Amino acid sequence: MEGQTQQRKEVQGHGFSWEKELLRNVYGVTEADIKSIRYTSKMDLPAALNTLDHCDLSIKTSCSPNAVCMADCLRIYDAVHSGNPFHMVHILYTR
Repeated sequence: MEGQTQQRKEVQGHGFSWEKELLRNVYGVTEADIKSIRYTSKMDLPAALNTLDHCDLSIKTSCSPNAVCMADCLRIYDAVHSGNPFHMVHILYTR
């Protein structure tokens, strides 16, 4: 797939556009930096690219005020117990 853009067909695809907007407009991340973050990265914004507070950042989107869905709770558990700070941003939207 060299040279091809990977298409995301997930149901939560709209969350990726909000994630990118947040990274650009709040965290000041450049397009080149966004492209350097792997789709399978543990965090949506690695601490090295976070110029605001230098913490790893996980971004979640949901239309439910009572739930935040995560694909891998062990990844969050490991992050909490790593000794390195990380932040989570929850974007709550209405339909």
